[in-house]
This record gives sequence, C-alpha cells and structure tokens, in this order.
Amino acid sequence: MLLTAEPADLRDPEEALKWALRGNELSNYEDPDNLDTLARAYFDTGDVARAVEFQTRAVDLVPADDSDTRHEL
Repeated sequence: MLLTAEPADLRDPEEALKWALRGNELSNYEDPDNLDTLARAYFDTGDVARAVEFQTRAVDLVPADDSDTRHEL
C-alpha cells in the first residue's frame, strides 16, 4: 500500500523501502514477490540501478515454465 496507494500523495516510498528490505531479509531474498516489491521501492525512491538488480533477481527465481508470472514481473 505504501507504494500504490491512491491518491498518490498517500504513498511513502522511503518507508516502503524499509519494510521491503526487512521482508526480504526474512525470506533470504528468495521470494520473487518480495523482490518485486523491493525493486518497486528502489525505483520509486530513485535508485533505478538497484531496482533493475532486484527485479532481475525476482524474475530469475521464477521457474522457466511459469511464463505468466515471469511476464508479470
């Protein structure tokens, strides 16, 4: 919600980044959904390079035969 709330002025990417980092620590950076959220938080805070890094990692964790999820990410 911190990244997607409407209206947009309710969003708080900095706070979302803190929570996304914690969630990924707890999942050992092995959950594609958590990594996707982390990538979005980095992107929304202006760190595009880190966003691409974690988005790529998220896609890499999805099985090759799960094309729907890979496409979504």
